Amino acid sequence: MTTTSTIFDFSRLESGELYLFLPTASSTAGVWGMFERLDRRRGVLLSVCSGDLTHFDLWTPLPSGYTCCRLASRSELRDFMFRLNQRFTDDGFSATEIPHP
Repeated sequence: MTTTSTIFDFSRLESGELYLFLPTASSTAGVWGMFERLDRRRGVLLSVCSGDLTHFDLWTPLPSGYTCCRLASRSELRDFMFRLNQRFTDDGFSATEIPHP
């Protein structure tokens, strides 16, 4: 799978991978999310997500209205993880210490 491939079937997503979720395939703005799993009632569950790489939500369902996604590139993953770690280090703990529910 290349980073430019648009994925419409969320059942093909891999746990632990970072994706950019988009409202439409032609959208340029979306939500970055680390895929956790599919849930029958809540849909796509994300271990962490952010729309601006400044504010991060943990253990949340993908907001409604997103119809497709693409896998993040290595540089996008690096930037996401750097900003995530920076955000939680500033709060007094490392992102590696985030408890799993």
